[in-house]
Amino acid sequence: PQGTLSWTSSIHLVPEGEGKRKFETSLELNIEAYLSNDLFENDLDKLNFYKEIESINSLEEFNDLRQDFEKWQNTLSKSEENLFKILEVRIKASDYKIKSIKRVWVSYEINFADELKVEELKKFLSLDEKVYFIVNSLNKLKCSCQKFSDDEDFLNYLCLMFFGEKKKKIKLKK
Repeated sequence: PQGTLSWTSSIHLVPEGEGKRKFETSLELNIEAYLSNDLFENDLDKLNFYKEIESINSLEEFNDLRQDFEKWQNTLSKSEENLFKILEVRIKASDYKIKSIKRVWVSYEINFADELKVEELKKFLSLDEKVYFIVNSLNKLKCSCQKFSDDEDFLNYLCLMFFGEKKKKIKLKK
């Protein structure tokens, strides 16, 4: 069912044992992103899979999980593909100290950690080749929703910013 997906999770900014500082990143976008109940034998299996997703702290771990899922599933539905995109963006957002990515009325907002430095903001803005984002403050960027057809289109733009062109296309179920 379509609805607002709000995903909040802890992302480690430093390796385990080195201060254990955690960084919270949340995405609040109206995107259909879920795993079908048909994929799991019972609710406990599904819960365990979501716990495994929640424990991912690096793109390497993410890629391993995604590859395993694709081997098991062969093709991904649109909602499954969206879920994996959201997870990938959530992980990459930690590199830029992003606290939240959300739609607020007629704008998308990206909020950064309080300790963000100007150089770090410039690094993120250098990814915005279409110059869609406007700096509200050192810790907040905005972008008009009119630049995108919907929240999924915005998520795809973030993927393009973070990862460039995807190397392989995923065959979607119809």
